[in-house]
Order: sequence, then structure tokens, then C-alpha cells
Amino acid sequence: TGIRDRACEMLTDETDPSKRDFLEATVISYEAASRFVEKHARVAETLVGDTQDPERNKELRRMVQSCRRIAVGPPDSFHAGLQMMWFTFMYGARGSIGRFDQWMYPLYRKDIDAGTLMQREAQDLLENYFIKLNYIAGNNDSLRNIVLAGQTPTGENAENELTTMCLIAGAKLMLPEPKLNVRFFDGSSRELLELSCRLTYKGL
Repeated sequence: TGIRDRACEMLTDETDPSKRDFLEATVISYEAASRFVEKHARVAETLVGDTQDPERNKELRRMVQSCRRIAVGPPDSFHAGLQMMWFTFMYGARGSIGRFDQWMYPLYRKDIDAGTLMQREAQDLLENYFIKLNYIAGNNDSLRNIVLAGQTPTGENAENELTTMCLIAGAKLMLPEPKLNVRFFDGSSRELLELSCRLTYKGL
């Protein structure tokens, strides 16, 4: 919705017909994307009443909450962040995912600190996301690269818990996607180097 709203604001002052066409198309497209997410929330909500399994019921309610959130604004949880990234892929996004452990860590940390998510649950969600990325593997060269570690913009070590979790997920699943790329510099930890070497040794 943020991109849709920004396009709406730009439309108020834009007079160039071709630029207006582009901005109007952007509004229509992102509004449709939001409706698509909301539709998934409604479907998940109907499934809540169809299960007697308390664990599945909890999962479905979390899906509803995550989808409802990103249908109207930015993700506010680790689950919602992963869900938004998957919807983005469904909309046709291809190529590099980017600095995953940097984008997602604030959401992960927020949930862990609030006690709304356990590390084991976060690992399960992460592994499910990795599995989903293999649903449409095609020629096994989709360039779905995830970049881990390296440095922050201020030159500090960018490693965090999510860095290790991604490498553990890769080693456990041994799937073609996503492609894991690790950045090193003089301040990288020995543990990161050893874990990365173990993954390479396994053939990942």
C-alpha cells in the first residue's frame, strides 16, 4: 500500500500524460495486489473453523493476521515479512532476493524480544520459505540469491542470528533454491567461516 499511496500523491501534481498513465497503472496494480492478499486472509479464516488440530488452528490464525496486516501496510512480524516476500515472488518478482538477514532481522528481533515467537518457530518458518522458493524451480538457475553477513553501511560486522539460521536451513534442506552467498571481511567471525566451509563441503 505504501507504493500505491506514493503513486497517488505523485498523481496530484503530474501533468505529463505518459507519466500519469504509468502512475495510474501503478495504483491499479498495487491495489489489486492488496486485494489478492486480503483474499488469502479470508480463505485462511474459513479454514480456521474446519480444523480440530489446535496447532494447525494457531498456524491458520497467524496466516490470517499476517495477510491482513500486509494487505494494508508494512509487515510488523517475522511471519508477515516472510509472507510478503512470498507474495512478491508470486506477483512475478525474479532474481536476487538480496541481503535477507539484514531486511528480516529487525522483524525477527522484535518478535523474539516480545516473546511472540520462539527461535525454533522462526527456524521452521524460515525453512518453509526456503522450501516454497523451490516450488517453481524451472531450470534451476532462477538467480534467487540470498546475501548474508558482510558489513553494515557504517562498516560494522553485519552477522546476526538470522545469518546462522539461513546457513543451518540451507545445510538441513540441501535444496537448489535459494542460492546462499556469504560476504566476508576482516571482521567476520571464525564461526561464520567454519559454518560456510561445512556447507561447501556438503556440496551446497
